[in-house]
Amino acid sequence: MKKYFYIKVRGVRARSGALLYEVTEYDKIGYIDVVEFMRRPNDAIAGLAAAGMTFVGKRRAKLIDVLSDIEDFVDEAVFDRIGWNGSYFVYLDGHIFAPKGAPPAQVICELKPERVGQAESLEGWLAGVPARVAGHYVCEFMFMAAFAAPLRSLLNRDENSGFEIPGEAACAKSTLLNLVSSICGGFLGGDQGKYPLSFATTAAGIEWETQNYSDLPLIVDDGTLYELGASPRARANSLMQLLMSLGKGEEKRRYGTTSRKFKFVFLTSANQSLLQIIGGQNAAEVVEAVSHRLSTIPLFGREFGVFDRLPDGYVDIGDFIADLINAASANHGWSMRHFLQQLVEKVALDPVAFRDRLESHIASFREQANIELNGGAARRVGDSFGLVYAAGRLAKHFGALPETFDPLASTLACYSLHRASVAPTPSPAMLLKALAEDNEIIDLDKVGRRHMSDEQFAIVQVLLPPKGRTVPHGLNVR
Repeated sequence: MKKYFYIKVRGVRARSGALLYEVTEYDKIGYIDVVEFMRRPNDAIAGLAAAGMTFVGKRRAKLIDVLSDIEDFVDEAVFDRIGWNGSYFVYLDGHIFAPKGAPPAQVICELKPERVGQAESLEGWLAGVPARVAGHYVCEFMFMAAFAAPLRSLLNRDENSGFEIPGEAACAKSTLLNLVSSICGGFLGGDQGKYPLSFATTAAGIEWETQNYSDLPLIVDDGTLYELGASPRARANSLMQLLMSLGKGEEKRRYGTTSRKFKFVFLTSANQSLLQIIGGQNAAEVVEAVSHRLSTIPLFGREFGVFDRLPDGYVDIGDFIADLINAASANHGWSMRHFLQQLVEKVALDPVAFRDRLESHIASFREQANIELNGGAARRVGDSFGLVYAAGRLAKHFGALPETFDPLASTLACYSLHRASVAPTPSPAMLLKALAEDNEIIDLDKVGRRHMSDEQFAIVQVLLPPKGRTVPHGLNVR
């Protein structure tokens, strides 16, 4: 232990594997990330102000010299990140979910307790929110996707997955994300706190927030709001870079020193698919690369939006939505905690066996959905859906979701919606070939309008105008 004026410093290795300098001054303790210190020592030391310690001038220069001499780092039960830290799980309010009998530990990362507030009870939430949307497959799927987030770090998967639910205005897509947020905390703001984020911010702001949602669902509502003032090209490129970054789980750290990687599941909504925004300004190959990380579950054309039907006892869907919001506002913040405590216990018993069980459920979904084993990108997307299926099964087993949920049926339904949204568009040459081979096509160059009966003209599907003539305005070529 080295001392300088009442200051003690030593090297510690956190449970995440990060190397830290521990600085103690009287009853104050602060930590400096070694990588940040090596790149920008003055900025890294400035971070000690959060612990009530200030170093300027000669005092700072001396501390830099002392820290630079440290070569030994001892393992400590110090947690420098939200989410998994070894066999422990750190929540946003600093609560540590640990296996029974595990020794105490210290949380040193930045916390956001206001985002994971609690109200009333788990029983009230189960009965008032998810039980009411059971049988509505998009709703079931998005609820289950939230519980897939803590499972990603337990698998051999390098990249994160995301799901978007684009649809017309007033189809309750933002409402659904708020209801899903009630798994973890409040969603209205104010005294209740607010778990979900908004796209009404910058890409850097969202990337910075990933540290607060490590191993948790990252819910960012309304992609329509993203960089509205930018040109279409700039907006599309910025969105593409952001989604690729979220897929990799990279967060740009303060002072721009380095990047950490985080695992999570990304959930969002928009009036227009984010992939379509990107596709309007980029090549198909770019859109395809992003689509491997963000899967679309479209809601366009659905009479009740995120819901499959109007529930019995309701005159209109608005009354149903109001009841769900009231129930989630009165009961929230319990389900994820309930899930995590049982999860850490289960994983601690046999981590390898638990991982193998998850993989078997994912493989089972691949088989049910007829996903090819050598499908490459298609398999990665299918596995993202398969993990949601596995998470739904586990959440039901733990009592974090109601027994009335059907993980397989809802995941298959949403996977089908996704597959329909990415069906390949025929090339112009293929469309012309199909038209030429269609017996219902009438070529006006050969027949002429005067040789067509009124009945033929009324029912004709496509009219090919004579050579050198354009299609008159208002005439459909279908």
